[in-house]
Amino acid sequence: MNINSKKDVCPNKAVVLGLGVNGLGVARSLGKNGVQVVGFYQSKDTEIARLSKYVKSIKYVSKDELLHKLLMLGREQSKSVLFCTSDKYIQFVLDNKEKLEKLFCYNWTEVDLYRKIIDKGKYLALIELLNIPHPKTITFFEGGIDLENKINSLQCPCIVKPIIAEKNPIIGFEKNRIIYTKEELVRFVKINSKNLASILIQEIIQHDDNDILYCTGYVDHQGVLKALFSVQKIRQYLPGYGVTSFAVSKKNNEVEKLSRRALNNIGFKGLFDIEFVYDNKNEQYQYIEINPRTHLANSHSTDCGINLPIIAYNDFIGVSNCSEKASNQTENVYWLNFDNDIGSFYRRREDGDIVFIQWLLSILRVRSFAVFDRVDLLPFFFSSWLFLLKALFRVIGR
Repeated sequence: MNINSKKDVCPNKAVVLGLGVNGLGVARSLGKNGVQVVGFYQSKDTEIARLSKYVKSIKYVSKDELLHKLLMLGREQSKSVLFCTSDKYIQFVLDNKEKLEKLFCYNWTEVDLYRKIIDKGKYLALIELLNIPHPKTITFFEGGIDLENKINSLQCPCIVKPIIAEKNPIIGFEKNRIIYTKEELVRFVKINSKNLASILIQEIIQHDDNDILYCTGYVDHQGVLKALFSVQKIRQYLPGYGVTSFAVSKKNNEVEKLSRRALNNIGFKGLFDIEFVYDNKNEQYQYIEINPRTHLANSHSTDCGINLPIIAYNDFIGVSNCSEKASNQTENVYWLNFDNDIGSFYRRREDGDIVFIQWLLSILRVRSFAVFDRVDLLPFFFSSWLFLLKALFRVIGR
């Protein structure tokens, strides 16, 4: 059966955990190809894929409720394919492996590796396995290690990252924190001495947003790289150290070579995205991170001819699909997440990096969107309504 025909409806459903922009892209990529999609969400405001015509959405409040509803769903039908859209859902699935693996298709054999990837505390062990260039990084797990020597080994500026993104006792509302001088770093470590095991600190490679490139793709159960999609970031939010807001499809042989090497070195299987930054000083690409899941901008690859969710789905249910190749991405297709990019624009404008006409002309080139889809408009209308409300409240609050 070729499930890529819109007329076919596959008996194996897909279950998407998380219905934000990431989940919306996954649901559309699957739903447009005849796959029935069930999605789980918590927030009515941010998880706009709950409104997509391709999703049967189910709300949950707690992890226990999510597990209960998943088990009920799994017992009612043939094995569904699980898609995790964030690290917290990967952690949830791995924590409940014994209960879920008999009812759902997932990369259950990769549990230990996935734990190592999503636990930033094991970053040093992971990059040793990856064996690719990377920025100097320190963690604070090792007992008996001289803190002063560790701090002195770093060059500033540097970036502080939480070990677990959802549990960040130091950094507050921002995902990451930038430290610009050695004196500031010493003060930071002293003030937060009780929480150092919750973070890692990494030297910053000076770069512009468009120096960041990433590859996203899928390695099947036999270890064969079925698809690879290369992207150059143009803007991100927050600028410098955030998530993609504006990007373009662009093959890069060096980044693809490093990605293949890293995946082979750790024996990775499943969906992934792996990110690099170009180090102008040393004239090489340096590894930033790898995620064992769908990428936030997964709709971009689908719009460029590489439907990663359907490739993964086919592999899980045993359908051979030879129509997708790693080398056939459409080049120079621009992708936009408007909500994030307007934030990036305002931040960059404050720094004098961009003016309104530059930003406007850039987004006029967009042909791939995070939210807008002319045949699935409700998520776009809802997202636009929320954006206008927030803008109105800001104006009133001035």
